[in-house]
Amino acid sequence: MHSFNRALIITSTTNSTIEKLYADYLSLDDDYQTLVQVLAVIFKSTSTVKIKQILKKLTEQGVIEQGRPVSALSSELIVILEQNQLALCDQLNVQINPLVANLVTQHTQKLGRLLPILKYAEEYIPILNAYEWEREPEDENRLTRDFLWLGQLPKAKARLGFNKNPQILNIQNNRALVHFVFFPFQLDTFKDLPDEMQYQAFATLCAIQIQHGGDISLITDMLRLALEQKPSNQNLRLLLAEQLLLQGQIEHASSHTKPSDLSSYGLQLKATISLLNNHVAAACEQFNTALQAQQKFTKKKGPYLSRMFGWLHMIALLASAEAQNNHYDQAMQLAGNQLTDKKGSKTNYYIGQIFECLAESLSNSAPFIPQLTEHERDLQDRPFDYYSCQLISILSLHWCKHTLTKEHTYILERCSTFYRSANLHLLDSITGQLLAHINSIHNDVSLCVNFPSLIKQQTEWELALDKLLALAPGTLESTHTNDQQLIWILETKNAEVTLAPKIQKRIQSGWSKGKAISLESLYSNYTQMPYLTETDIALVEAIEVQKHWGEIHYTLSGLLALKAAMRSPNIFLPDDLDEPLEIVESPAQLAITKQGDQLYLTLQDLPDDFRTRNSVYTAKFTSKYKCVFTHFDTQHLKIANIIGENGLLIPLAAKAKLMASIQAIAPLMNIQSEVSDIDIGLETIEAQPELVINISPYLQGLSFHCFSMPFGDKGPAFHPAVGNANISAEIDGRRIATKRNLATEQELLDNLDETCPAFLAMADNQLSIADLQDALNALEQLEQAINSESPLAFKLRWPKGKKIQLTKPLESHHLQLAISKKNQWFDINGELQINDQQIIDLKELLKLVEQSHGRFIELDSQQVVALSHSLHERLTQLNQGTENGKFHPLASPLVNEAVTGMRMKTLHAWEHQSQLMQQANTLTISEPIDLQATLRDYQVAGYDWAMRLAHWGAGACLADDMGLGKTLQSLAVLLAKASNGPSLIIAPTSVCFNWQQEATKFAPTLRLFTLAQFKSGDQRASLLEKLSANDVLIVSYGLLVQDLTLLKSIRWECIIADEAQAIKNPLSKRAQAACALRGHFKMITTGTPIENNLTELWSLFRFVNPGLLGNLKRFTERFIQPIENREEKPIAARYAQQNLKTLLQPFILRRMKHQVLAELPPRTEINLNIELSDEEQTLYEALRQNAIANIAKANEQEDSGSQHLTMLAELTKLRQVCCNPNLVAPELMLNSAKLAKLEALLDELRRNGHKALIFSQFVGHLQLLKQRLDELGLTYQYLDGSTPAKQRQLSVNAFSRGEGDVFLISLKAGGSGLNLTAADYVIHMDPWWNPAVEAQASDRAHRIGQIRPVTIYRMIASNTIEEKILAMHDQKRDLANQVLSGSDTTQKLSVKEVLELLKDTL
Repeated sequence: MHSFNRALIITSTTNSTIEKLYADYLSLDDDYQTLVQVLAVIFKSTSTVKIKQILKKLTEQGVIEQGRPVSALSSELIVILEQNQLALCDQLNVQINPLVANLVTQHTQKLGRLLPILKYAEEYIPILNAYEWEREPEDENRLTRDFLWLGQLPKAKARLGFNKNPQILNIQNNRALVHFVFFPFQLDTFKDLPDEMQYQAFATLCAIQIQHGGDISLITDMLRLALEQKPSNQNLRLLLAEQLLLQGQIEHASSHTKPSDLSSYGLQLKATISLLNNHVAAACEQFNTALQAQQKFTKKKGPYLSRMFGWLHMIALLASAEAQNNHYDQAMQLAGNQLTDKKGSKTNYYIGQIFECLAESLSNSAPFIPQLTEHERDLQDRPFDYYSCQLISILSLHWCKHTLTKEHTYILERCSTFYRSANLHLLDSITGQLLAHINSIHNDVSLCVNFPSLIKQQTEWELALDKLLALAPGTLESTHTNDQQLIWILETKNAEVTLAPKIQKRIQSGWSKGKAISLESLYSNYTQMPYLTETDIALVEAIEVQKHWGEIHYTLSGLLALKAAMRSPNIFLPDDLDEPLEIVESPAQLAITKQGDQLYLTLQDLPDDFRTRNSVYTAKFTSKYKCVFTHFDTQHLKIANIIGENGLLIPLAAKAKLMASIQAIAPLMNIQSEVSDIDIGLETIEAQPELVINISPYLQGLSFHCFSMPFGDKGPAFHPAVGNANISAEIDGRRIATKRNLATEQELLDNLDETCPAFLAMADNQLSIADLQDALNALEQLEQAINSESPLAFKLRWPKGKKIQLTKPLESHHLQLAISKKNQWFDINGELQINDQQIIDLKELLKLVEQSHGRFIELDSQQVVALSHSLHERLTQLNQGTENGKFHPLASPLVNEAVTGMRMKTLHAWEHQSQLMQQANTLTISEPIDLQATLRDYQVAGYDWAMRLAHWGAGACLADDMGLGKTLQSLAVLLAKASNGPSLIIAPTSVCFNWQQEATKFAPTLRLFTLAQFKSGDQRASLLEKLSANDVLIVSYGLLVQDLTLLKSIRWECIIADEAQAIKNPLSKRAQAACALRGHFKMITTGTPIENNLTELWSLFRFVNPGLLGNLKRFTERFIQPIENREEKPIAARYAQQNLKTLLQPFILRRMKHQVLAELPPRTEINLNIELSDEEQTLYEALRQNAIANIAKANEQEDSGSQHLTMLAELTKLRQVCCNPNLVAPELMLNSAKLAKLEALLDELRRNGHKALIFSQFVGHLQLLKQRLDELGLTYQYLDGSTPAKQRQLSVNAFSRGEGDVFLISLKAGGSGLNLTAADYVIHMDPWWNPAVEAQASDRAHRIGQIRPVTIYRMIASNTIEEKILAMHDQKRDLANQVLSGSDTTQKLSVKEVLELLKDTL
């Protein structure tokens, strides 16, 4: 017998045991049942005296009838209850069997006795009113259980007190929740719980089951059922992935993780999968990221990952540890954190102890000393922890080169037995690997990673040599990544430059904005900041420390700061951290110019207040990111005092004396002169004739700055063709002079524009290109100009950053390819020859092409491969048709086009595929002779396209606009293939009769059967056995699911899925049933291939061409996520759109009416704005305010599923009141403004001989309209979801014959598949969220066969939610066309968006 505080384990017989116990309970006499009910509600062990008191009180209050005396129960009932195992009786105490407690409590609640029993139980056995110190753990759990049974979920949740970290479980607290949910597991009860409660219940059950060796696969089955009900519960999905991992189902576990799983839990699972796939480095990085994510909400001082993830984290670190990284230290730190965690379990402590000892042994080549033996007794009541500690301990001995004994083998065999019985195949596999290693036998375990050989202890001399190697310059720096860095902010105030430091932290998107740190703190503590660079330290050392009146001041400003910052790559402007500043010193210069008949001498950039300053300098920005400063030393200031801040004018007559003066000061400073015949008396050299182009990083691209450097690399730089011709400079300690050729410099600039068109956009001799591809294109033009047959005098320099090595453009002939086949997919491999020494693998090349978004491919930070335009285009095509080189046979045309003309080694399967494609392209297609209709040109093209795809073996998606004759084109295909065997048509119930009529009219040679006409299973089975050539079976989507077993037993010649949006949800039973069918050729017809999102498109193509788009997870990563993330990464989104469009183009045919039907009459759409009456507006406003309050409340208290239901209910009420107030508040008997408008409109239409289709989403609204039409004497036809299929067709035929002025139709039941061209007016009484659904409904009238203009009215209640819905139509209209032509938007309404929508209505 279980007690409440003992673990309840799920077994294969748990449910049957519960059912038997409950049946035994129901077989008891009524008064015995009453006693069991009291025991079930009280739940804990209670004295029989208290039970008698409660029963007596219940009898007195009339809750239960007077039965046998209460005193008689004690003696005889104990025997009966114990015999039936309904209760455990111990002396004077009795307790219900927990297995049957819930069903009995449920029965008690139905009888209305739950609350009275709780009330009197509290009177005699107080729990709620007891002091907390009086409560036992059983009492606490009882209280939680009571709240759960009373439906007071917020109170129950508050008592449970879940941890912010979902992986930390309070097993004791959660026992009541686990018992409530799983004994027995009732899905209806479970799905009403909030997401967090659902997860905690399952997670706790899993923990209990695993700890005590219960079969974990039983829980996994329940988890799958739960996830079908709540697919949005992320933690529940991750928990399923974890249990699948434990069972060794690594691929299945991986399929339950998503790229968007960036929580700590999700990252731990991904890291574990990486480790089990032998990607140790990736696993380390993911585990570390998971630890950081965990810290965001735990804020723990000594963080570590718990349970299995924690020790796998440390194993990954130790497996990748080497002298060049700190993984030994990191593992030791994590183990130490576990050891010192006061809130951790004993198991945590022992695991930490094992790994601390292991890390110490591995890092010092010391023996491993197991310490588990002395603690084994502590773990006896926790078998999983006991066996896991044993396994890790023995693995550690093995890794540290200890000889394992028979005793170790015995322990491992016990571990294996435990793991196997619990279905923990992952741990059993690891145990098996170690046993196989000990016994030197072959191991059949299919794990990718071999745990016994994952970690190897090095000898002392190996460790020593590795540590010496790590001392090589740059080794540690290149492998270590700092999480912090220092930047400097430059500001100028009153001509004074100051620098202020900030510390940045690494974040997911790069670096934070930085937090200011005082100069004092930095100066005092910089030696403790390992991330500081040499240039940072130089700046710190330039900080001036001044004492004044007992206070110490720290400053970093002026000349000292500028000189220290010259080589620093991390100087920024205050509000611009995108691009660092370049700090350059320009020497002081004396300029000589001619002004009329005088010569003018001036010191350039001399500050006006130079006489009053201690340190004389100027700083100015010559471009946005370039700061140039000039220092005037003592000698310069002597000259300045003579010349003055305004300069000095000298008469031309004094030229000789001026030359003598100039020659005297020439050795002291640079001199520039525009006067050609002034000799400054210095050695003169010939000016360098080159145009120097400095190239430096700029955002993601490059910046090109053109200079003239007449003195060479060591001299000053000048703007080309600008400035003085005669100049001097100090080079290597001596002053020399030269004369620039300004005309030659201008000629070089002109040549640059001619040969490198990218530079036509250059302004002020500087071209900054933010896009890397455009920047590399400019670089390529420069290099081609330099290396041409007539090389130009351009010189490229890389003063900042490393030089980029750009290859010559590579062509297709540099690529060698080979095709192989794996299972059903082709695999293309190859190599691109970069140069004589270097090649790159094709698959790596394809990845780089996709990432680069252009023809320049970065191999590393210095080498870039240039592809020719032709080769880049072909590789892009390959990316569109393949995934990592692998491609579905149906993507062959795309691949074939990409590789045409290339060197390629093929195989027979590829040749056969190419032959099929060739045959399909050259096939002569003729229309079926039995077709009793003349196809229009575009219909002939559609039939031709479908038949070619069928010959090739591909499926087709005919996505023509509504009303273009998709049914007729499909019938032509069925006729053409009829002689090969039976075919199947799947269609909505409302359309099945339409197919039968159309086929009878246009394809009379086909024998059609409708499955719904055969009632019994035997009749249907007999029908399917007899089907043969020329037979076509029509089945509704509902019957497809019901009779799938029969239908999938036949290999159909052709399967047509009409209105295929019915299978757009990949999780629906319809979609899964359709994909289970077998057919030689599959075709879907739909006017709306995508109504809301790209998942729908994937679902359709999973049926038509399975495998073409990969599985949903990969499709999401490859297409959905990049397209939905277009705002952050527009280029990636554009490429994903283009790739998807190109991949699907051969299999989708979509023509719009305006393209192919010039003869179709015009279609006019009119929005009728209806002003609600004052009474209607008052009612609407009251409902709107109520909706806002209810949705906001749900957002705070409920899970996402419940929030959605609340939103839906509130929005529905608002939409209904816009239609007719009697739908919401019939007791008010208000008139409807919409109904009044409709009456006037219908009266006008009837007088002018028009017929109308009237659509509404609400059947209740249609009933009110029907009632009013009867009162007005208007004739009508009617169709909604409850109309039988036969009656639907009769109503459609009657309307087509002219019986009825209007046709009342519910949007969902009759919005597609019907031909109602007898009407020339369409009236939408209420707008639907998706305009595609409305358009499809309108096309019931505007289609082939319509000869009159069609007018479509939408009735919109002004100043209501209906106007908002109409505004949303613009965002979602023609979604399918947008996706297929390169743009897709996915609209999902959140709680916040709905609240905003409602708040803005009035």
